Amino acid sequence: MDLSVSSKWMGHELEFDDPEWFQYKINTLQKKQAGKIIAGGYLEPRPFYTTAAYEKIGNQGKERRTVHLGTDFWLPRLTPVHVMFEGEVVTSVYDGLDKGYGGLIIIKHTIDKVSFFTLYGHLSKESISNRTPGETIKKGGFLGVLGNYQENGHWTPHLHSSVNAINTGIINDFPGVAFHNQIEVWKSICPDPNLFFGLESLKNKAFEGKSEILQDRKDHLGKSLSLQYKDPIHVVRGAGAYLMDFYGRKYLDTVNNVAHVGHEKFQGS
Repeated sequence: MDLSVSSKWMGHELEFDDPEWFQYKINTLQKKQAGKIIAGGYLEPRPFYTTAAYEKIGNQGKERRTVHLGTDFWLPRLTPVHVMFEGEVVTSVYDGLDKGYGGLIIIKHTIDKVSFFTLYGHLSKESISNRTPGETIKKGGFLGVLGNYQENGHWTPHLHSSVNAINTGIINDFPGVAFHNQIEVWKSICPDPNLFFGLESLKNKAFEGKSEILQDRKDHLGKSLSLQYKDPIHVVRGAGAYLMDFYGRKYLDTVNNVAHVGHEKFQGS
């Protein structure tokens, strides 16, 4: 499932920010894919993360964390979650922030003297109350259940699953989304969970980058339509008065191209 900033399936922010509406879209897709689990999202830049907790002011102005560091499994609330490997619970907390984790459990595993961590987000409150740091859970053991949107961070029910090579020292949290200009660092910390799943369907999708688009322009457009940027913006979405690039960064369009596209008024008259 394509949940990237450039996804046409996602719809407008007013739609994907409504968990009940998004659940309807998931249900419709699931009917078309009966017997399959809807999953994916590793290193996918997403427009989901709209709260202030994902923002900062950096050297290039306002920046937003958009690149997803785990794999999501879109399943109904109360779906049971089991661990892949034996391990020790190191974190069991409830994150009640809007667009937060909801119920969060992190487990430390040691296999052949190599230690790593697995993270399970958007669980129910009860799941957290039933797990204590220091507790050992056997391979395949029951961990908890998925929470509904009232308790899982205001998301359509799903499991956020990630693999972490190190513990950052943050006891009650671990980033699930990164800034795109830091992605090489976070890729080394949070490797692809599909290393364990080994599913062809979860491999990262190739996308047309700026170099391919620039070559297409040279091949098919005249010089009168030349670009004025040394590093052209790869615009893929609109949001109110802003244009958004592939990684979700917003640009205020003062040349009025927004009106040409027509996305400044989502609900047409």
